Amino acid sequence: MKRFNYQLEIITVIVTVMLLEGCHSFEKKNVQIGLIADLSGTMATYGKWVKEGAELAVAEINSNSTQKIDLSFEDSKSDPKSALSALEKLYNINKIRMIVAGNSSSCVMAMAPVVNDKKILLFSTLASSPNITNAGEYVFRNRISGTFESQSMAIEASKLGMKSIAILATNNDAGIPYIKAFTDKFKEQKGEIVASILINPGQSDFRSYALLIKTLRPEAVFLVTTVDQAVNFINQSITIGFTPKWLGISSLKTDQFITNGGKNVEGAIITNEGIDQNGKRYIEFSSKYFKKFGENPTIYAVNGYDAIHLLYESYIRTNNIEMVKYELLRNSFSGAAGIIKFDENGDVVKDLELLKVEGGKFISIK
Repeated sequence: MKRFNYQLEIITVIVTVMLLEGCHSFEKKNVQIGLIADLSGTMATYGKWVKEGAELAVAEINSNSTQKIDLSFEDSKSDPKSALSALEKLYNINKIRMIVAGNSSSCVMAMAPVVNDKKILLFSTLASSPNITNAGEYVFRNRISGTFESQSMAIEASKLGMKSIAILATNNDAGIPYIKAFTDKFKEQKGEIVASILINPGQSDFRSYALLIKTLRPEAVFLVTTVDQAVNFINQSITIGFTPKWLGISSLKTDQFITNGGKNVEGAIITNEGIDQNGKRYIEFSSKYFKKFGENPTIYAVNGYDAIHLLYESYIRTNNIEMVKYELLRNSFSGAAGIIKFDENGDVVKDLELLKVEGGKFISIK
């Protein structure tokens, strides 16, 4: 538990801040926040959603507050080395110490040692790798850990009577832990994993994999991929007469999955981060997002929007980066996703929802 014993440190920081306040009043400068997102490369669609949500939050805050946000963007290009270069620029040149990360788990894990060394607050909105739980005290995220998504889906598959499943996952810092978590939990339920296949980021031709898995006759395939890869795999499988039950994670809960998958994705079941869609903040955000971008917001757009609000609200209460950590750890926040709180590791605490594609829509199921 990387942040459990922080009482003494927080007292020290509070005293320091109080002494500074006694010496002089804080100059209310604009709040500096950086955004490093995968705006190109294999994860560009997801980075774009984070950026769009963040932009809406900044516009909202700047139109209603005297202390505004300066948001600086950098493209991590779906590449860990590019993410490190972007981080170096924002920190060394722009002097920014609060950064929203809208990029892959591999990029976040590459940046983690640097942000902990330099005491930069990194707030991830997209990365789901369980490894991020122990990435360091300066790494937070409002994207749920893939462990919980995998375990939840394994339990649900067992409840539906499935006994044999194949897994197709991206070969990166997120995909491999997803496979382990799902496999361990499904075996506990007396199920069998007939194949675990890793695919390359950006790969689009899956015919050979589909043919191989078809010969193993699984009842379902668990897809831990981007939405484009999932749709490609499903469409290519169906052309060879392979029609198992399709299972997936939050990455598939997008308009594109429905539009591009069409009738082929009917009946697909996915786990998704729970969102209070009846909440006032979600309704207002969703309406603004759809009006501006012409599609329903994904969880990644919601997370980008909430991340900006959480960092801003925490910072203006303290004007101190160190104190922002403790504001996040000890408080609950009301965001577009609903009530948001973090555990001692900086991981968000959220419910999961189970969705099924039915009639060209995502329908909530128990």
